[in-house]
Amino acid sequence: NFFEKSLPKAVAIVVESEYGKNNISTRYRIQKNKIYVRGLSVQTDFKINKSRYINCKINIKKKYKIYKPYIFYPAQFWPHKNHVYIIEVLKVIREKYNLEFNAVFTGSDKGNLNHIKNYALDLNLQSNLVFPGFVDSQDLFLLYKNALALVMPSYFGPTNIPPIEAFEVGVPVFYSDIDGLSYQFEQAAILIDLNNPYSLADKLFNLYQNKDLRNKLITSGKNILYEQESKNNIGYMNQIIDKFRYKRITWGD
Repeated sequence: NFFEKSLPKAVAIVVESEYGKNNISTRYRIQKNKIYVRGLSVQTDFKINKSRYINCKINIKKKYKIYKPYIFYPAQFWPHKNHVYIIEVLKVIREKYNLEFNAVFTGSDKGNLNHIKNYALDLNLQSNLVFPGFVDSQDLFLLYKNALALVMPSYFGPTNIPPIEAFEVGVPVFYSDIDGLSYQFEQAAILIDLNNPYSLADKLFNLYQNKDLRNKLITSGKNILYEQESKNNIGYMNQIIDKFRYKRITWGD
C-alpha cells in the first residue's frame, strides 16, 4: 500500500539491480525512465578498517572453536535463508568424500534456529555446526577471510549483501542458481542447485582441492566489485537532480 501510493509521486526511484527495476516497473506500473539502478556496496567499515582487521592478532578459529575447514553463511535464522541445505551438503561430503567440514552460521534467531539444530542432530552433524551468534564487524571480517567459501543458498533476493562483502574480503562465493539472484555476478560466483545438495558438495570438494580455482574466483569477485563501484559514483545523483531541475523551474513557489 505504501509503495502504491508513494512511487508514482516520486521524482526518481533508486533500486539495486536491473531485475529490481523491472520488478518495480511491472508491479507498480512505473515508467522505467524514472527508475535508476545503483548496485549494493560493501559496508563502509570493511573498507575503512580492512588493513587493521587483516593484521589483528585474533585467532578467529580458536575463538569460536572451529576445528575443521569451514564454509561461512552470515544470515538471520529465517526459513527462506535455507540453512538446512548446507546441513544436507555436509552429510554428502562426509559420505561421498570422507571429509568433515564445519559450517559457521552467524546471525540472530528469527524463529528457525531450533529447527536447524534439530535437523543437524537427526543427521548426526550437530558437532559440525558453529553458531557464534551476532558478531561485530572485526569478527565478521575474519570469519569471511578464513573461510573456504561463502555459501548463500537463500531463496530471496534478487540481491544480497554477503556476496559483495565476500568479494571485498577475498573469498570464493557459492550462490543460488535461481532467477534474479544469479545473473548479477557472472563468472565471479559458482551457482548451486537448491534442489540438489550434490550440486554444492561436488563443487566445494573441487574448490577444496583446486587452489587455482580459488584464486580465479577471488580475482573475478574483485573485478565485479570494481565494476559495480565504478557505476555507483555520485554522477547518477547529479543526473537525477539535473533532470528534475528543468521541470522544477516550470512552476513557482
